[in-house]
Formats: sequence, C-alpha cells, structure tokens
Amino acid sequence: MSKEVAKKESMEVSTEVTQWVTDVNVGKDLLLSKVLTMQAMSDLVTAGDAKIGEFRDSITHELLGDITNPTEFIPFHCRKMWDILESEGPNAQSKWVKSVPVVEDPTKPDYNDNWEWTVEENGKLQKRVRRLDFFCLLVSQLKAGTAMPVTLSFRSTSYKSGQILLNQMYVRNKMLGKSPAAIIMSLSGEKVKNDKGTFIVTKVTPVRASDKSYELAAFDWFKLITKSNVIIDDSDLKEADTTPVGDQSAGRF
Repeated sequence: MSKEVAKKESMEVSTEVTQWVTDVNVGKDLLLSKVLTMQAMSDLVTAGDAKIGEFRDSITHELLGDITNPTEFIPFHCRKMWDILESEGPNAQSKWVKSVPVVEDPTKPDYNDNWEWTVEENGKLQKRVRRLDFFCLLVSQLKAGTAMPVTLSFRSTSYKSGQILLNQMYVRNKMLGKSPAAIIMSLSGEKVKNDKGTFIVTKVTPVRASDKSYELAAFDWFKLITKSNVIIDDSDLKEADTTPVGDQSAGRF
C-alpha cells in the first residue's frame, strides 16, 4: 500500500457505531423537549410561526400534529408536580415562580400532597396548581428510528386528561397484566370558548396495543431517566426545571 493511499484511509471517518464509544454519560445532562399545545397567546402563535391547536416540540418547534390530526405516543413514566404562581392580589396577573415535586408520603418532612390551592405568603397571593408530566415516545419517531423521549404536561383544564392517562398506565394496564407502556395513546383536543377567550383543552385516547419493540425501547429509556439527572425544557414556564426526575413523586406500577 502506498503512503498516499494509507494516509487517505486513515483520514476517512469511521461509520462503525461500535468505534464511536466514549466515556461521556449523556444521562447526566439529558435535556428533554415538551410537547406544547399551541394556545392563542403562545409565543409561537403570536409570532406567526404556529397556529392555535397545533402540537409543537418546545426545543425544535417541529410540528408534531394538531387537535384534528392526533399525535400517537407511548407513555412510560409519570411525575407529579406543583406549579407555584404569585400575584400582588386577587385581580393582579399571576407569575410563575417555581415548580416543586408533589410528595405523597405523609411520613416525609416535605410532605405536600395536601397543600391548599391558594394561600397568602409574604404579602403575596400564591396559587398552587397541580401538574402531571408524562415521559413518552412518539410513534412517528419510533417508526423512523429517531425516537427521543418527550414530555406531555397536563394541568388546569387539561388535568382530567392527565388523570385518564395515569389511570390507563397504572390501573387498567396493571389489571390486564401489562406494563405502563403497553398501550399506544393518541393526543388530540378541542377548542373551548368562554368569557376569557378561546383555548385548547387536550385529550388522550387509547388506540391499540404497542409493538413489543416499542415497549422495550420505552423500558430502556425508563431505566435511564429514573436513574439520571434529566432536565425538562420548561422554557414555556420562563425558567428551566432542573429537579432530578428520580427524586420526584411518580406513578407506581
């Protein structure tokens, strides 16, 4: 082999995945997107980059579906949160301050499952809003071999849909001897109007049994996420939530 040929081959980039092994633990800095429901006052909608009723990736802004074209997903883990909002008074605009895990064990010193929804603290009116976050894989990405976990959040008018999903994963599936990721779900919604304007209420519906390969992929991500300091993109709340997933109250199976 000539020196020129040897030099050329040594400069070629290897396409063998097994040769791209490093000691970097991605799990410690894994940033996951949210699937955002576009509301009338969502930043992307007011900027003209999205339409009300669409589902968008919070990081890439990719269009994932809309309320009339449901997005199929496989849920595999849940966490329960309190969103803390403060205002100067009952008629003032509330501002998000932070999010904290729901602690359901009454023997723990930070037990807060029985928190009042509205309290006055330090001269400000504080609202505590319960939120359910679900870690999911999108079926379209599973089919393409590009699936990364995303999160779906349910609170306020959509909280009931989160409860339905929680029951499906940890009650109905368990009764059938199935895992939380055994059923493919669809995310849709409807427009609702009241005296405050038009908004989207999201809905979830069971579709069909998950493929075994999809369920195994979800289990692999479940193991990584529950043991790592995964960060959820909460840019929609104006500040990142860096609470480790493994330390948060979650659905039990």
